[in-house]
Amino acid sequence: LSIRRQRQMCIRDSAMTIVNVIFNTLLAEGKMGFPALGVQGVAIATCLAWATNLAVSIWAIRWRAHIAVSYVISLSELKQWLRPILKIAIPSALEPLAWHVSQLIIIAMVVSLGDIALAARVYAFNIVFLVLLFSSALTAGVQLKVTHLYGAKDFAAMHRELHRGIYIGLILVTVLVGILYLLASALLGFCLLYTSPSPRDLSTS
Repeated sequence: LSIRRQRQMCIRDSAMTIVNVIFNTLLAEGKMGFPALGVQGVAIATCLAWATNLAVSIWAIRWRAHIAVSYVISLSELKQWLRPILKIAIPSALEPLAWHVSQLIIIAMVVSLGDIALAARVYAFNIVFLVLLFSSALTAGVQLKVTHLYGAKDFAAMHRELHRGIYIGLILVTVLVGILYLLASALLGFCLLYTSPSPRDLSTS
């Protein structure tokens, strides 16, 4: 069941990415007769991508998982449902919230350095984000295994898989970071084929 849910999430994210790339190309650059809208086209493509994400999520919940969703509930029912969810969600959100706040502070500092520094930061961060995505996927896989073993009350195997996942994750992430470091110049050169060399050089450094 967990593997099937992961496949559905993969379908959702893949569809979102494909829609985002296609409409970014069509609307931002004005391909195939579409108007070249620039930044506005990028915003529209992002909205369409997230709409696709929502549509696939509804499809997975309603027609694949066969879960009936009630859209009309009373305020008292909403409070009753939200209370246990928020007890878990609010503490869990503190860590990513702190991370995003730190990123906003870093962006504010980079903006003061000028447009070239900001462009360099965006390109470099997008490449580094590959490591974050890989880490999140690896974490989700380990979490599924640990949760399964916990439900089966096999606590020895649970601790073994948890430590095994941590060690493997540290090794793989270290290797991936090393590869990105060695290929940084080539990756940024590919991303910045049509830009001036200033952001490329600054991103690499």
